Amino acid sequence: GDPGEVTPPGQAPGEEDDPAVGEVQDRADAGADSAILFLEMPVGVGFEGAQIAAQGVLGGELEVESWPHVTVLYLGKLGSAVSAVRAAADATVKDFLKETKTRIDLMPARIGHFGDGTPGPDGVPVIIHYYSWGLEELQNALLRRLADKVNVPQFPRFIPHATLGYLPREMTSEESAALANLQTDGLRDWAPMTLALRVGEEVVARIPLVSGRVDEE
Repeated sequence: GDPGEVTPPGQAPGEEDDPAVGEVQDRADAGADSAILFLEMPVGVGFEGAQIAAQGVLGGELEVESWPHVTVLYLGKLGSAVSAVRAAADATVKDFLKETKTRIDLMPARIGHFGDGTPGPDGVPVIIHYYSWGLEELQNALLRRLADKVNVPQFPRFIPHATLGYLPREMTSEESAALANLQTDGLRDWAPMTLALRVGEEVVARIPLVSGRVDEE
């Protein structure tokens, strides 16, 4: 489909894109040594301002995310497969850049949340939804290339988003509507420069999304 279309899980393409629709995207199985491939958000794209705005709607009860990022692929526990995953991700990015000859862009769509307002293990995820050019294709390519190395369940539909924080209680319908109506003027388009691999609390590789050269940390 069009990489600019964002359809939450459980919602058929063509339905109204409601930011409150979809399963709660928590990672209850994520441990201290779990790994992810992610995009590092640059300073100045409006993340902190969006957190402040969401806090105003939610009575200051949002448990804010201190690490601005967009998860591309959750990998679970890799053990001895870290080097193999890093090499496979690097090869995937190189192929992607060679085939598409384009850069990935993320464009803010709206502020919202996952689920129906009922908290999951971490609470109700409050997020910035992004439209994207190229990211869905890269995520699909990574998922195919790493299928034999990653055996954790993945969400049925990839939704580019950055988590602002978690609300540790039930969200009211009024709060949900107020989040959806927040102005996004302060949010900016951005183009990620690297795809990073994080294992636990450590970033072990950054793969440039412009040249395909892998930088090991």
